[in-house]
Amino acid sequence: MSLTDYVLQRNERPRHWFWIHAWMPDRAKPYSWLRVLAVALICSALAAGVSSALFWFLFCGWFFGNGSGDMLRMLPWMWKVFAVLGATSGLIWGILSRLSWNPRAARIAADPATPERDATWPRRGFWRGSVPAAAYYVLIRLATPLLLFHAVENVRGMLAVRAMRAQLDKAGECYRLECVIPPPVPDAENFFATPYWRHFEYDRVTNGAGQNGGTIRWHDTNWMRFPGRLALPDAPKSETDRRTPHDGRTDLAAWAQEFRRYSTNQSAKWLREHLKELYPIPTTPGRPAVDVLIALSRNEPALAEFEAAAGRSKSRYPIHMQEGFGTLLPAFSQFKVATRVFGLRAVARLELGEVDLAARDVRMAFRIGEAVESDSFLIGQLVRYACDSLAMHALWEGMVDHRWTESHLKGFQASLSRLSYSDGIIGAMETERAIGNLEMERLAREGFRRILEIDRLGSNSSEDDWIQAPMALSVLLPKGWFQMNHVALMHGYQLILNAFREALRGPNQLEARSRVQGKWDPVDQYIQEVRSHPDPRTFVCGMLLPALSRSMDKTLRAQAAASLGMTACALERYRLANGKYPASLKELVPAYLDTVTLDPLNNEALHYRVTDEGWFQLWSVGLDRKDDGGVLHSYGKDGNPVGPNLDFPWPSPVKSREARLF
Repeated sequence: MSLTDYVLQRNERPRHWFWIHAWMPDRAKPYSWLRVLAVALICSALAAGVSSALFWFLFCGWFFGNGSGDMLRMLPWMWKVFAVLGATSGLIWGILSRLSWNPRAARIAADPATPERDATWPRRGFWRGSVPAAAYYVLIRLATPLLLFHAVENVRGMLAVRAMRAQLDKAGECYRLECVIPPPVPDAENFFATPYWRHFEYDRVTNGAGQNGGTIRWHDTNWMRFPGRLALPDAPKSETDRRTPHDGRTDLAAWAQEFRRYSTNQSAKWLREHLKELYPIPTTPGRPAVDVLIALSRNEPALAEFEAAAGRSKSRYPIHMQEGFGTLLPAFSQFKVATRVFGLRAVARLELGEVDLAARDVRMAFRIGEAVESDSFLIGQLVRYACDSLAMHALWEGMVDHRWTESHLKGFQASLSRLSYSDGIIGAMETERAIGNLEMERLAREGFRRILEIDRLGSNSSEDDWIQAPMALSVLLPKGWFQMNHVALMHGYQLILNAFREALRGPNQLEARSRVQGKWDPVDQYIQEVRSHPDPRTFVCGMLLPALSRSMDKTLRAQAAASLGMTACALERYRLANGKYPASLKELVPAYLDTVTLDPLNNEALHYRVTDEGWFQLWSVGLDRKDDGGVLHSYGKDGNPVGPNLDFPWPSPVKSREARLF
């Protein structure tokens, strides 16, 4: 059976025209372009309707059974895609029909005596008819439309990526990885060039073609056991359980008990084997601060390394940024652990009156956060915020007990006044964009396999059903759709970067930062649009952008905490000199502050008042930029925090169930 015979036969069968004889073409009349257009429209409508119905019954029923209706939002793009495929299939069939039908119609019209074939076509043999007919059907109805669709979408994707790159190049944006990889730092100047941190370094083993493979070669094969030298038990329940009022101070007795339990309790056998070296805490409890310092003595070798390297001017931890989302960061958890160890040791030393040593520990805790500032990853900046928060808590403990001297407080105040998170977070977002660009280029090459790898790595992926479904369907997606994801993601990164730059790097940073909410609106709108109208050409944005956008809130919170800490140091210096806290912040100028500290969130003075207990309340208005009376959270009937943060208050030593800023 030839293709022409197959096309003619199909057009002469009543069922091809839904048994509506009025629709069937006349053999002696040409197959008009109007009929071609009608066939294309009918095929488009049928494809859209059938695909939507199947989608509804086969997919939505399953997900509704699991309590999720998000899959319904996939219908708009799904029926459009199938409508286009149906229209393409109908158009191809109509054109082939016209090319096959019209020559015969012309012969019949020219010679009416020309015999016509019987309307009833002879029964086809299997090899002579059925197999070729099935092949023609697949070729015309499925393969050719799909190939054409892929070709068109691939061209669109390629042109979109070219336009995106041209636009970014014109704007002077450097979005490639080589722009964000920092230069190497000599070991003599590098805070992280110490034996402890070298244990976490690794290389990727290359294959025969010289390409990096998946095999990792650690510089120290025992690196997983090595962090035990700087480990701490879990925080005592007395510090984490908010069901009873707590004053926020470190419970040294509870810490000593935890050290002792991990060193003697049989239930901690695995941990003791993992740590290798038990905490050398006396079996018989003594003074809690002394017991804690004895337990922490097992960390002395690592802490001594950090103190020796503290004077180095630069910090550069080696990161394999070319691995994209697959980059391993095993040392990052140790940054927080090291800060916690220094902070806990500082509190124990304060309890014993070793104020100078405690101040040195607090400075080292801040030094670790300062070292992490140079990290190019967003996770590095978030770790820095956590490190600074832990260091701030140790500083606060010495302040509420009035342990610090004027010189200590003046040094802390100077350090806090220099804390700025603008450059670090903006640089991190530029790095995230460069890595996103690298990953999207890989995604266009590797498709479904790369999407599964990104999801497996947990790169801010969402658990929404509407994201998982496009991943499963991505085997059939055109390469151009991955390129359109590339363009959409880079657009989202640019919106976030523009908001960060305007909010944190304006001519007047404080004034610009106070307008952050307005600058962030386009980002929120874009993310909301992507998530509320899922589309396989933008679904990667739904996986990556929401978590990135929330980093602004964390940055502003960290900046507010730094401003509060600097002002609190000035208040304590005033108390040391005058025996009481000032009635207003204006009394700190100019002896203790050059100017009244402004709230980073609204460009107005921080809120302050002296309490009846002889302490003070100091707070920032928080992300909502409204004064809520210095309350961090609102609380429900069950006593648990509800809703977003309200204000950012400097912690009070008064016993309370309320959550604290740090």
